[in-house]
Amino acid sequence: MPPDLATRVTDFIVILAREGGTAVDAGKEPPGDPMDDLGVRYGVQVPGEPVIIEYTVYRDIREFRIPVLVWFH
Repeated sequence: MPPDLATRVTDFIVILAREGGTAVDAGKEPPGDPMDDLGVRYGVQVPGEPVIIEYTVYRDIREFRIPVLVWFH
């Protein structure tokens, strides 16, 4: 991944974690599309970039994890 794209993706992940954490703390759904019926897996595309992120939400320990990051090159 080119360094400039990596920087944009990293910046997006930081914003995603901040906004998602705020939503979860408020009892709302985090950003992205639900990918299961349990409210654990979500998918989101980095706007304007060929990158898709799948992340999981662990509400009890206030943590997001990114097991899948796809860069279409």
